[in-house]
Amino acid sequence: MKFALIIAVEEYADSRMQRVRFAESDAGAFSAVLEKHGFDAADRVTLINDQATHQSIQSRLQRTVKSLLEDDQLYVYFSGYGFSKKGANYLTCYDTDPDDLANTSIKLSWMFEQFEESDCRKIVLLLDSSESGMLDTQDLRYNYAAFKDAKLKAFFNSSSHCVCFAACKSGQTSHTSPALRHGIWAHHLVEALGGKAPAALVNNTQLTSASLQKYLKRCVPQTLSTLFTTKKDQTPWFAGNGELPLVDMTELFDQRSEAASQSNGQVKNVTLLARRTMRVQDLAGFQRGKHSKPARADSLAEKFIAKIAQEEIDADINHVFQSLRQQFKFKRADMNVSNQGDGTATIITPYFNYSITVHLAAEDPSKVIWLRMVDAIKEPEKLFSDRFAAIFADVFDTVTFEPAEPIDLPQLIDRLEDLEDDRLIVDYDPGVTFCSLSIDGIDGQITVTSDLWSIVHEKANTPKSLLAALFTIEEKFVDQHDVRLISFLDTPAG
Repeated sequence: MKFALIIAVEEYADSRMQRVRFAESDAGAFSAVLEKHGFDAADRVTLINDQATHQSIQSRLQRTVKSLLEDDQLYVYFSGYGFSKKGANYLTCYDTDPDDLANTSIKLSWMFEQFEESDCRKIVLLLDSSESGMLDTQDLRYNYAAFKDAKLKAFFNSSSHCVCFAACKSGQTSHTSPALRHGIWAHHLVEALGGKAPAALVNNTQLTSASLQKYLKRCVPQTLSTLFTTKKDQTPWFAGNGELPLVDMTELFDQRSEAASQSNGQVKNVTLLARRTMRVQDLAGFQRGKHSKPARADSLAEKFIAKIAQEEIDADINHVFQSLRQQFKFKRADMNVSNQGDGTATIITPYFNYSITVHLAAEDPSKVIWLRMVDAIKEPEKLFSDRFAAIFADVFDTVTFEPAEPIDLPQLIDRLEDLEDDRLIVDYDPGVTFCSLSIDGIDGQITVTSDLWSIVHEKANTPKSLLAALFTIEEKFVDQHDVRLISFLDTPAG
């Protein structure tokens, strides 16, 4: 049997404990990818926010561990704050009390005792945790320190059946990406477990503890260097004795190939994006003489930005809401609007979702980044309609596509290079984690990863114009290499 205990604390009961951005979405993605490998819903216990109390975590872990047999598997995933105090390591809970941190958090040595007493011979602990930014008050900062790596290594390096993956080394920060809507380490973890990272596999089908760690250790810094203009240090960490087999991808790949043949390579997900940068002092709520620009991008600063940007968010979401009603004749019950003052607002419609997000630019906290997005598209033909264009004309400059099956990047690059076509410039990194294409006669910069195509245009345009570049690419190059995306010329315009 396969079991998982998935814990994510994004919001804490005590307001002094800062929000852990994307912890909930990371946990959801991790749970979903385990389902692909035979973890039944009843055997994937998920504790999110107020479900993840000190008592419930201890109770669930004890009951789960005691029920395991020798041939069972257990994955324990934690996303939230972790810290050390007087040499001992702890994981925080929803009801962790900043005035009594140790007694209201989970002591990792206690968790290790549960692992040791279990009959289970395969236990995997995954920690997306650091102490960075945990409390919004400096007077309590002296009460805790960063994780003690030596304590973790001592247990896992001496264990024959337990391994531990951590998002970063002690004292580092586990960075997140608003564009990915996930933590960067968690994103690559799910990517590897989902069979979307050929470089993480041994013999094309086997994911092991060693191959996964090697992949994470390489890809996380590469993604950081791509997303941030300033240097960010985050080194994925691992402890364990020997190489532990994790996942055999054979069955998943067989299922995916069958699904791809049935879908004839149709696009799984299409997303339209617009990214705009502006100065903090230009936000409507910024009061000169009263407010000052943030010195760094932390959770307190993000709360401040969300507050002073609320007027723009309200205006945008109200405009789009009324336009959707007018153009698509939606009724009140057709749309679900979420606008809770946290820097993000969303409208869910029967055809697609629209969202707007504002956050600080991590590399320059004097600026904010606005991200507008249309995703979760249920009826793709609506993107090509005049009604959609009337609402979103000249809004989006980027279009991304998720193919029905992973792209074999090395094979794609080899075949494109073999074309020896002077119109085509191919670039890629040494680890072949991405490929960028420049093609004469096609507007936009194309970037390809194992699970995503993206085309970024110099300026905003209509959705149909954005997609025209993709159709040209498909016609000239992609169809030759069995990576079909989307055709839209015959799509109704109404």
